[in-house]
Amino acid sequence: MPTSKPSFIITVLLWVREGRESQFDRYEQKAITIMAGYGGRLETAILVESATSEQPPTQIHVLKFPNAKAFEKYRNDAELLSLQEERRARIEHTEVYAGLQNIQ
Repeated sequence: MPTSKPSFIITVLLWVREGRESQFDRYEQKAITIMAGYGGRLETAILVESATSEQPPTQIHVLKFPNAKAFEKYRNDAELLSLQEERRARIEHTEVYAGLQNIQ
């Protein structure tokens, strides 16, 4: 029985600037389109409604890529990099956590 390689999973905590949610959604769609070119996809997006921290993120995204190299290529994509000003105008802060999917 062949074993599958674990996927490269990225968890992103996003603090979207207040009042910029719809603009963020438009930016996000552009990023998702670029991501697909590297085999990446948005697995789930969570709109945070309650949390135990004082300043919780606005959203939590779980991304999936075939491997770390594909994610790195996505992050360095010229079209994605051209959107940095747009991104900064919509996102106040981001935390990224990446690693291999834990398959038991």
